[in-house]
Amino acid sequence: MQKILITGITGRIGSTLLGDLEKLFTSQDNIFLLESKTKVKLPKNSKLKLHIEKELGVGYDLALHLAAISDTTFCQDSANEKEVRKVNIDLTKRVCDVAQKVIFMSTDYVFNGVLKPGESFNEYDENNPVNKYGDL
Repeated sequence: MQKILITGITGRIGSTLLGDLEKLFTSQDNIFLLESKTKVKLPKNSKLKLHIEKELGVGYDLALHLAAISDTTFCQDSANEKEVRKVNIDLTKRVCDVAQKVIFMSTDYVFNGVLKPGESFNEYDENNPVNKYGDL
C-alpha cells in the first residue's frame, strides 16, 4: 500500500490522468488529490481510495506533481509574480520535501523552441527561456 499525492489534478494533464487512475494504482493505495482553486470532481464508481486534501500533508511515498500556473500572459505580468512563484516554485519545493519520490511534469517553455529539423529537446539541453514563465 502506497501513500500517493497528486497535485494539479484539475489542470490540463491532471484532468486527463484522473480518468485513468485505476490503470496506474490499486485499491490498496491511498491517493491524495491536492485541491486548489478548482474543485476536484471524483470519478464515479471508482474502486480506489481517493482523498481530497485542502493542505499539503506529509509522508507520501510518491508524488505526481502536475500543478503550475502555466498561462504565460499571466506569468509575464509582474503584478502576478508572487502568486506564480508560490505555485510554480514554492509548491514544487514543498512537494519534494514531503514525498520520497517525485514525478514532476512540466512544459518545455524553458527552451527557446529553436531546433533543427528532426531534433527534439531533452532534459540535458541548456535552458534558454523566452518568457517569464520559462524563466521562473
